[in-house]
Amino acid sequence: MSILDTVIENSLESLNIEHFYNDYLVADKRTPVHDMSLGEIANVHYSENQYGLYKRFLTEHDLQNKLTRYGGAEGTLETVLITAKHAGALTGLSELDERHITFFDGAQDAISNVISCTVSPLGSGYRNKQFVLAAIPSYPYAASILNQKCGVKLFQAFSGDEFTQGVVDCIDETVGAILVNIPQNPLGYILTADHAERINHAARLHDCAIIVDMVYAGFTDKGDIQQALSQFDPERTIYCDSFSKIFGLPGLRLGMAFSRNQQICSALRAVKSAHSLLPSALKYLFIGYLLKNHQGLIEAIQSSLRMRHHLFASSFEALNSSAARLLPSDNHLYRCIDLGGMSITSDKALNEWTYSLEKMTGVRVTSGSKFFPKINFVQNNSSKYMYCSSGLTHKPFWRISLGKEPEIEAVSQKICNFLRNH
Repeated sequence: MSILDTVIENSLESLNIEHFYNDYLVADKRTPVHDMSLGEIANVHYSENQYGLYKRFLTEHDLQNKLTRYGGAEGTLETVLITAKHAGALTGLSELDERHITFFDGAQDAISNVISCTVSPLGSGYRNKQFVLAAIPSYPYAASILNQKCGVKLFQAFSGDEFTQGVVDCIDETVGAILVNIPQNPLGYILTADHAERINHAARLHDCAIIVDMVYAGFTDKGDIQQALSQFDPERTIYCDSFSKIFGLPGLRLGMAFSRNQQICSALRAVKSAHSLLPSALKYLFIGYLLKNHQGLIEAIQSSLRMRHHLFASSFEALNSSAARLLPSDNHLYRCIDLGGMSITSDKALNEWTYSLEKMTGVRVTSGSKFFPKINFVQNNSSKYMYCSSGLTHKPFWRISLGKEPEIEAVSQKICNFLRNH
């Protein structure tokens, strides 16, 4: 006998997101020399670091009432309007205001709440929209989806064209939301306005929502990304963004969701408040302070990532003499190394290579196996929680995070030497 919910009990392996973050609760505490594994941002040249700015914010504001009252008990209109302006600039949605923005405890929390508002739990008798359609390899969205008691339908995509075609081929009447990530993590592909319109058509045909994870939208040189973001159907699309990425503050845990559809905006605010109340006012007041006074920090982060992105590419391509190759990417935070030409035939072998790289060189990267759900669970055709399209294969690759490592050329040299000797 188990007191666990059936969905939770049968999907614990896929729900476990800790392994994606290097099993942080039980991990070896040894710190790598070069940590290129997580999407953290540091060592950015700006007048003051993030902690210094936080201390300045605390001294310049009277926060007594914020500490002793609930987050939603006092008006924070100025902060919300500043945030709306920022969101509008990224997406081309100039009409956003306080009615359209809801704060969450990080973008992952925002996505989870959007799913709960647009997709019904598995087994619901009142509505058959019980699945989220998503692509892999990807950030472990499956955990967030299953945690909402919804099902997930997966397809494989390694480019914007493949992603769009996958949506068209795999969507059906059971899909309540299409999950889009641009620029994509880990592969870095983006979508165009034409891709967005094809996705719109599929969503209208099957009457479902479009969830756009845009946390990396500021980390690309592609000028047409704003056109793509603004092209999604305004009545069906909810955007999710992360201040963890915008300002390099993952420890702050603050994100937002916004949409031009005010019905979904009202629902999101109500659901978030009912679930855990709104985030701490201290957090979003700090973000408002940064947006108002330190836009230069955003530009400094973008500039640093752009430089590291191009430096790693040029250095790796100049030094590499192995069968590995660098995959194209329009997401400046990450680069992926395709190891398909190496003698790697399984996830286990890939993970062993990843461990050996760190042990021998001090460089920690992310194994591509972490961007797929547990394959034995996905291939279980009797499972009603997770389905995948035919032809799903694990292509061996490493994801390299360029967010906080200043010694890009040295890291590239170490990786190339390792690959050359294997």
